[in-house]
Amino acid sequence: MKRLSIVAILFVLSCSICSASLLPSQALNQAEQFIALIDNQEYQTAFSNSSLLLQTLTSRQEWIAERGRSVELLGSVQDRKLVAIKARSSYPGLPDGDYLIVYYEARTERKEKAAEVLLLSKNANLWSVCSYRLK
Repeated sequence: MKRLSIVAILFVLSCSICSASLLPSQALNQAEQFIALIDNQEYQTAFSNSSLLLQTLTSRQEWIAERGRSVELLGSVQDRKLVAIKARSSYPGLPDGDYLIVYYEARTERKEKAAEVLLLSKNANLWSVCSYRLK
């Protein structure tokens, strides 16, 4: 628990934080729509709506199974708060491009302090989710 808190604090301090008003509205809409699908356990639809990067890195079955394991372990998200957004031009293991890291503090059924982290990529002027993690 302490380790996650320390990591979250370091993440927030090390990020160049953008306010939600500076974030492209299409990117924020994509993140929110994606999270709504996750909240409703519509994992297959979320995967289908994700970026080609996510679909290339993970098979549909693996991704859906990972979401199910996460809910079994932590429970569903009960509350979340947008904490930080960071723009990057590169991300480890992915080609250079336009990326946004969207970080939420969250509370789940079985974890008081959790983190939801989405990575969005821009392709042809459209943002889409290429990674989602609930920790």
